[in-house]
Amino acid sequence: MRFFRTILFVCAATLLVGSGWSTAFGAEAAQKIGIISPLEVLFESAAGQEVKKTLEAEFQKLQSSLQQDKEVLEALQADIQKKVSVWSDDTRQQKESELQKKAVTLKNKKDLADMEMEELQSKLVAPIFKAMEAVIDEIGKEKGFSLIMDSRAGVLFMDEGMDISALVVQRLNERLAGTKAAE
Repeated sequence: MRFFRTILFVCAATLLVGSGWSTAFGAEAAQKIGIISPLEVLFESAAGQEVKKTLEAEFQKLQSSLQQDKEVLEALQADIQKKVSVWSDDTRQQKESELQKKAVTLKNKKDLADMEMEELQSKLVAPIFKAMEAVIDEIGKEKGFSLIMDSRAGVLFMDEGMDISALVVQRLNERLAGTKAAE
């Protein structure tokens, strides 16, 4: 009986070590993981740089318009403070009402400008992220990655060799340059 147990143990161990365990551990060791920083790719890509310039120009334009309205509002406020003592109650109330209306209008314009900037950013960035996804899929398959993770997804430590952001930037630039040439 003891001899039978020993043979059974040796056979089981041989099967586990020879096939199951080594395959399982070998599969884990063979997995390749890549890390990417999408924001880094966006900001370092040529298309991302163009989007940044476009957004900055639009922001300056909107900011200039809002600044003019703000200066008009401040001038009216200063005028009210200077002349409030000589005005009748009706005139004072009329000017204060005008000031409040202009303040609300300025706030509404600012909110609208913020919304316009968000919409423009989404519109300009969406095609870049779509192309980035395709590039990441292509690199994943080409380089044999088992998994490619977003660096913002809780990665606390990584070997710098796992970061493929620079490769994605390069390929994204190539892909989007080809798209512009076709247009």
